[in-house]
Amino acid sequence: MEEKQQKKGSPLMIVLVLLMVVLIGVVAGVGWFFLSNMNNDGSSGQIVQAIGATQVEDLEFIRISMPINTNLQTGPDGVLRRVSFDFSVAVDTRHGAESARISELLRDAEPVVRDISIAVLRDMTADQVNSLGGSAALTAEITNRLRSEFSTNLIVDIHVIQLLAQ
Repeated sequence: MEEKQQKKGSPLMIVLVLLMVVLIGVVAGVGWFFLSNMNNDGSSGQIVQAIGATQVEDLEFIRISMPINTNLQTGPDGVLRRVSFDFSVAVDTRHGAESARISELLRDAEPVVRDISIAVLRDMTADQVNSLGGSAALTAEITNRLRSEFSTNLIVDIHVIQLLAQ
């Protein structure tokens, strides 16, 4: 009699073991997916390289005097959204006179910095700004455009003080 009960329990035990194996596989697969895609927003490699090459104490932060308030691109819901963006531009100060020149140029050309930032923001939707990599994509694009506009690699990053998309 005991032998029959053990045989009846065996298929149930096999099913439970298989379910556990499948569950462990799913959890491992999901974990691998998120870890492998965590830094694939296109900007993370550039940001890591910049931080690796430049220490925080080597940076000067040029604060934009007033937050930018502008419209975003209309998203799939068709509703017009706005954004408030307050930031500063990080300049590598390890290059003496050239660093000082770029810092001064950024201060004098704040309207250009604001225009570039507004142009980047207006090409984004609220969903893009609020997404997991949205802030990184935004800052990388502004950084790249500023580097191009001012013909320098001494502009290291954009430091976000406030980013609020509604």
